[in-house]
Amino acid sequence: MINSLKQYFAGEGQFADLGVASVENDYSWKIPKKMFDGRLINYPGSNFEANVALKKDLSRRWANEPGDREKITKWIISNWGGIHGNKKSTINFYCREAQDANPKTPLKGIASFSKVLGVKDPDTYAIYDARVAVSLNAVQFLSEEKSGL
Repeated sequence: MINSLKQYFAGEGQFADLGVASVENDYSWKIPKKMFDGRLINYPGSNFEANVALKKDLSRRWANEPGDREKITKWIISNWGGIHGNKKSTINFYCREAQDANPKTPLKGIASFSKVLGVKDPDTYAIYDARVAVSLNAVQFLSEEKSGL
């Protein structure tokens, strides 16, 4: 399975024209017009580059502006992430838990919480949502793996 994932990410074999190298051309995630503080968002480059710049900007602000973390958390989940069903208490929990050095990652709400962790520390955490789950399952299926992860 690990070799199949490596092939996918490298865009090799049956996964040619896919993988990390194709992300910049294929990635399309809408960026809201305004940041959590009302500032207009206008990052240069491709949609992929703009999303990366936004994530880095939010990560810097998370680290340097602790008083804005609740607003950042809500904005990441609702505005940028498109998940509108979380209660205020749930968003506040994600914000508090994300500040822990070793945050608990419950399966319930992982799509929302992983978005926050991915901004808090993008070099450590990745987003895990339905698109990621489907993609990982598709790689396993297309690879005809007998023992999936």
